Amino acid sequence: MFKCPNCYQYTINKSSKFWIGPIRSIKCSNCNAKVSVPFMSLFLTTIYILMMYFIPRLDLKLVYIISILTVTCISYIYLFYKFVPLEVKLKKEDKRYKTQKNKNILILIGYFVITFGIIFLWK
Repeated sequence: MFKCPNCYQYTINKSSKFWIGPIRSIKCSNCNAKVSVPFMSLFLTTIYILMMYFIPRLDLKLVYIISILTVTCISYIYLFYKFVPLEVKLKKEDKRYKTQKNKNILILIGYFVITFGIIFLWK
């Protein structure tokens, strides 16, 4: 179990963390706070997407490609589980809501520019 970042009780199921994202959240069973992962976690996804794009294009045998992609997938799951923190989603009434929303939009734009910019520049 993970600690809720709002009430600090162990109420977040370990498997639930893999089903939430920066946009999708779950509710804490103790305090009913909406909990998700930060938008910065998208940059971890960038590494995974780039690996999934570039590795099959290398001139390697299929066995090596499958092995590398498997290791990439397992390492992504481990890094997400171990290092991506949980955060409380702010409500619209909160003073920091607008600042957090603007920051998240900039991170999302940066994510798409970096990920797809590298892919298009590679061609």
